[in-house]
Amino acid sequence: MLMLFLSLVPPSFLQLWDVFSNGYWHAKSVEFTNSGLLSFFDYFRIPGDLVFIFFGAIPFFVGSWKVWRGNARTSTN
Repeated sequence: MLMLFLSLVPPSFLQLWDVFSNGYWHAKSVEFTNSGLLSFFDYFRIPGDLVFIFFGAIPFFVGSWKVWRGNARTSTN
């Protein structure tokens, strides 16, 4: 939800405003998508990514490591 509301919704509204102001092709152009304001919103993705990393990826790898180590110990005995 953090990634959705911090990094996707605000640029989407900016792009929608640009569609109404300058037309669809300008809003999809490289000039608009690489503008400083849209690049600024890329940094708002970090909190959502950190939640995913700390509560999803790290527990997954720790559990996988424990299972792998447990299987390695039992297969050598």
